[in-house]
Amino acid sequence: MPSKICSQPYLLTTQFSNPNYPLLVFLPGMDETGKELMYIQTAGLEAAFDVRCFVIPPHELTSWDQMTQEVVSLTKIELEKVPCSPVYLCGESFGGCLALKILEKFPQLFNI
Repeated sequence: MPSKICSQPYLLTTQFSNPNYPLLVFLPGMDETGKELMYIQTAGLEAAFDVRCFVIPPHELTSWDQMTQEVVSLTKIELEKVPCSPVYLCGESFGGCLALKILEKFPQLFNI
């Protein structure tokens, strides 16, 4: 799948998007496995979730609070497409730390 070039953070959709499944927002580690290896890592998850991966451009140097807000804003945009969908958050390494920060401020948005 071709890589997407963007100057701001975005949610990358996996190969098989299915709005009938609960939304899973994947927050990768600093090594950007979310872009290169996401399709391998999420292949099994696509059987039960509509997977999105948070992608941070290499030059992006925003604060934790700004990045937290960015993930929440992008998640809300996805929820506008399917308003009643449960939302799950999965973080790997650095993404796990970001997930904790997000859940601290916006626990009502996600299914834990």
